[in-house]
Amino acid sequence: MKLRKRSGGSTPSAAAQEQIASPRLGMKTGGSFAGRKAPFGEREEKAKMSATAASTGSGMKNTSVAQLPIEIDIDPLLKDIVFSEDLEQKKLVMRLLTDIYYNDATAGSIVDIKSSLMFSEFNLGGIMDRKAAQKFHESLENLNVRNLMPHALIDHDVKGAFVGSLLFNETKKTFVDIMPHGYENCKVDMLPFFNQDPLITVAFPEDVRTTMGVDTPRIKALRDYLGAEVVNQINNAALELDAKSTVYLPRQAFTDSTGVSYYRRILPMYLLEKNLFRGTLVESARRQRGILHLTLDGGGEWEPTVADFEMMTQLFQNADADPLGAIIATRSGISADELRQGGDFWKVTDVWDSTLSMKLKALGISEAFLSGDATFSNQDTSMSFFIDGIRTQRDLFVRKMLYNRIFPLISALNGFVVAPNGKLTMRGNQLDKIDPMGNIGILNDGARLLIPSVHWEKTLKPEGDQQYMDMLQALTEKGVPVPIRAMAAAAGFNIERLLADQQGDKELVEELAKYGKEIADIKAKYAPADGGDDTAMASALAGARYLQNIADGSRSDVLARNSGKMVGLAGRDFGEDFEVAGVSHDGKKKYLMNQKQGHERANRKIIKQIQHFRSANNTHLTQATMTPFRGK
Repeated sequence: MKLRKRSGGSTPSAAAQEQIASPRLGMKTGGSFAGRKAPFGEREEKAKMSATAASTGSGMKNTSVAQLPIEIDIDPLLKDIVFSEDLEQKKLVMRLLTDIYYNDATAGSIVDIKSSLMFSEFNLGGIMDRKAAQKFHESLENLNVRNLMPHALIDHDVKGAFVGSLLFNETKKTFVDIMPHGYENCKVDMLPFFNQDPLITVAFPEDVRTTMGVDTPRIKALRDYLGAEVVNQINNAALELDAKSTVYLPRQAFTDSTGVSYYRRILPMYLLEKNLFRGTLVESARRQRGILHLTLDGGGEWEPTVADFEMMTQLFQNADADPLGAIIATRSGISADELRQGGDFWKVTDVWDSTLSMKLKALGISEAFLSGDATFSNQDTSMSFFIDGIRTQRDLFVRKMLYNRIFPLISALNGFVVAPNGKLTMRGNQLDKIDPMGNIGILNDGARLLIPSVHWEKTLKPEGDQQYMDMLQALTEKGVPVPIRAMAAAAGFNIERLLADQQGDKELVEELAKYGKEIADIKAKYAPADGGDDTAMASALAGARYLQNIADGSRSDVLARNSGKMVGLAGRDFGEDFEVAGVSHDGKKKYLMNQKQGHERANRKIIKQIQHFRSANNTHLTQATMTPFRGK
């Protein structure tokens, strides 16, 4: 109830003012609360105000000013849309979110860009046994992880989570496939533990169960391939998924929340555009131009009849349809006006500029990147947050899908256990005869099981902050003990993963060295007899010698000379442009006529300095990279 000013009336009673309270959460700014007596100070202040009004003659005693309550809307913004785990309500919400992906040019394109930019080809590192490496690669190929991840990201961003069941064939002792579940068919019950996956119950669609029951040769072969246990689970109308073999990738907002769609923040703007779009579509079908109003007024000379109105209407319609330009002849008293201009209504195009800006901010991307105008070279600063977010989300995918689920399962089922000394041992299936909670504990023990490292071809990382690396180098030269981990981190590498990959790196170098040696032998065998200058062959021989020297333990950069043998420092040819200069008595640079003698003197100084470093044990140079100087 609100109070209004009454003409000639008086201020409402206290009982009437008590009814001003808002039906929502509010604060009363006028009147007094029932049962509460005003304090002495408040009564004194009111008495002073009344006395002042009476003395000034302002007539305040006959004036009533309504004190409106301050109403606060505490309902959710989209209170009519129920975000719950009830499958009927969940399907309605998922249908709306899927509609955004398909029809919103901004939101749909951003998710597609992320799915194509985030993933690339990858390889595994840190596997020290060929048999174990083969088992990991076989499982990843069966699961088709490379092609699965972009689609899983779309489910993750649009619907809020990706849910899939790993299908394990007991006969073949390997994973044969992964079965994705529509998130709208999954009821997720959160547990009050952060490290425990929730209880997920999936309702298999009727068409899936019907398809798997068809007696065709392909379906029969598929049932045999999956195994009887998997087929029996699919035939159930509803099934609680096994936590061990379920890949659950939620986009969580809070620690106790289920998956939240990437589109949740833009949902209000999309609903506004959706209503305007429908109205615009209807209006565009109804009227493409304004309404022409004809006025027929004879001015007393003639009286228009119904036939005159029909004839004039038909005349103007026919003239409007003439593409070459029409000529109309009328009698006096006829005028035409546009009453309503075409497109004169509130349409969706009127708000696209403002809603686009709001959606881009809500989704965390710049318009230049969305339109394709931005590149890594000219937008490094502005895109750093977006690229860093993509890299972080990919790391989350790898950790939850591979490091926390698929890799531990492969290691546990095959018994790939890493001993405390770092040696790999094979102990058989680690998940047999263990209670379910024990199984979860085994899978979560990443320090005990063999967990390979994933190396992406598309790193999404800078090559290293050169200024930061220069600063670390300067600190090292000043004697500051900068850790090697800090150096590796500055270059964008994880030192632990690099150490885990060292064995595989050695094997790779050996393979490359063998290949280089074979190529060198072939080139030497079929080299031109006249000893012509074959640049391509010389380059291939140099590369082969370089790889061979690496395999032999040499890291020198002065290779592929003297038939692959190391050349003494004093005997190396540094080119015609390398001239040794002397110093005059006043410290100025002067040219030396005897360049050979100058080179020998410079080489002796270099060798002396190298020997000094070797005696102090503060150099990477070894005997394999040094050749004693033999003067002439």
